[in-house]
Amino acid sequence: MITFENVSKAIGGRAIIEDVSFVVPDGSITGFVGPNGAGKSTSMRVALGLTAAQRGQARFDGRHYRDLRAPLREVGSLLDARWLMPNLRARDVLDYCARTQGVSPRSTSLLALVGLADAAERRVGQLSLGMRQRLGIAVALIGSPRHLILDEPLNGLDPTGIAWLRDLLRQLRGEGVGILLSSHIVSELALIADNIVVISKGRIVLDGTLEALAAQGRPHVLVRTDRPDDLAAATHARGATAAQGADGRVVISGLTAREVFQVAAHQGIALDELTTRQRSLDDIYRDAIGEMPLQEDE
Repeated sequence: MITFENVSKAIGGRAIIEDVSFVVPDGSITGFVGPNGAGKSTSMRVALGLTAAQRGQARFDGRHYRDLRAPLREVGSLLDARWLMPNLRARDVLDYCARTQGVSPRSTSLLALVGLADAAERRVGQLSLGMRQRLGIAVALIGSPRHLILDEPLNGLDPTGIAWLRDLLRQLRGEGVGILLSSHIVSELALIADNIVVISKGRIVLDGTLEALAAQGRPHVLVRTDRPDDLAAATHARGATAAQGADGRVVISGLTAREVFQVAAHQGIALDELTTRQRSLDDIYRDAIGEMPLQEDE
C-alpha cells in the first residue's frame, strides 16, 4: 500500500502541507481532492521523491521511492503531461522511457491500450492536451506497476476520454493496483473512488470510504420565505446551520423538513417552499472545506 505518515512541507516559512496522513490500499482507488493550492500536488511530489519533506514520510509497501530498485515496475505516475518531449513521436517517448528504466519496450500495446494506436508516429507537440494525457498515462503504466499516482488526469479529456479512463482504472483496481487519483471533478470521483481524502489549506480534513461518507449527516432542507433571517436564527437556536443562497432560498442542515416546518410555524413564519435535498459527495466536500453547498438549480 501507499502510506503518508505526518508529511509536512514548508516553503519560505509558509506551511504547504502539515501532518498529512492517509493510506492508499492495494486494489483500491483513493480520490484525493481539495481546492487549488490545498497541497495535493505537493503531497504527491513528496511521495515520488521530487520534493523533500521537512517532517514525516511517504512509502510504498514500507519503502521510500528512492529505495526502490526498479521504480517503474512498482510505481507509475503522471503529475503533468507537459513534461513530454514535444519533438519526439509518441512511440519514441514510450521506447525512450522503457530503455532508460530497464523495462522491455511495448509501445505498440500501450498505445493501443490508451487509444493512441493511430497517433504512434505523430510528434507530441502535435497532440491535443487530452491525447498527451493519454500518452502520459501510457508512460505511467510502462512497467506494469503495483501503485499508480495520477495528478488531475481528467484535465483535457472529453466525455468519451473520461469514460475510457474510468474503465481503465477499474480494470487496474481489479488487478490489485493501488491508485491515488486527484481531481477537481468531485462528481466523477463519486463514480469510481473507494475512498475519499479531502485536503484543505495543507491539512487532511476528511478521510473515509465512499459508503461511510455518503451515510453521514442529514439531508439539506431548502426553504423560501420572506423572513429568511428570522428563520435562520430560529433554526440556529435548534442546533442547525443555515445559510442564504444567491436566489434567496435558505439552506438548512441539521433539521428535517418536518422539524423546519414546526420551527417556522412556532415563530409564525410563512413558507413559500420547503424541499429536501439529499447530500451528495460534492455537498460533503464543500462542508469539509467550509463552502456553502450548491443548491438544486446551480
